[in-house]
Amino acid sequence: MSYFTDATEVEKTETYLIYVLTKDLAKEFQKEITKIWNLVPLSNHGINDILLEKKGDKVYLGKWQHSLVMLSPDRKEVYGFVVGYEREGENNDIYPTDSLHLKSLSISEEHQRQGFGRKLVSRWLTYNKEVGYSHLKGKLAYSTQTNGVEWNAHVQKFYQSFGFKMIGSKQYENKIDNVYFIYPW
Repeated sequence: MSYFTDATEVEKTETYLIYVLTKDLAKEFQKEITKIWNLVPLSNHGINDILLEKKGDKVYLGKWQHSLVMLSPDRKEVYGFVVGYEREGENNDIYPTDSLHLKSLSISEEHQRQGFGRKLVSRWLTYNKEVGYSHLKGKLAYSTQTNGVEWNAHVQKFYQSFGFKMIGSKQYENKIDNVYFIYPW
C-alpha cells in the first residue's frame, strides 16, 4: 500500500519533497518523526504523540490539513516536519485572535543548518495562506511559541526572521514560552 496515493505534494525539487502530513504518512514515519521531534530541547514525545488530534481540552483543528513533512527524493527518509493547526483565540493578550498555529518544527540532525528548516517554514506559511481556515472564521493570522530562555535565542530570531512578532509570554511549570504572531493583512 502506498501512503502517497492520497497525499498532496506541495513542492518537489531534486533535493527534497514536501507533502501535506496526512495521518497515514504520520503512521508510516511515526518512529522517525518521534526521533526527530525529540531533538528539540526539553522535548519528551512518545511514539504516538504525532497522531494526537487533541491534548487535554486543546483540539488540534485541521491538523492533517495544516501540517507538512519534508522527505528525501526517494520518499524513504524524513528530513523534517512542521505540525500546524487552527487555534482558537483566547480573547487575551497572549492569544487575542484565531490563528494558524505552528505547533512543532523539527529537522533531522543530519539535515540541520542546511536551510531545510527555513524552506519548510516558508512553504508552510505560503501553503497555509492558500488553504486558509477550514474550521475557524475571520482574518488569517499565524502564531507560534518557543522557549523564551537565552540559550534559545537562535530559534526566537529564526521565527522573527519570517515576520513573527513577540506579543507576550506564557508561563508553564518548567519554562516560559514566548508567543509570536504574524498578521499578514
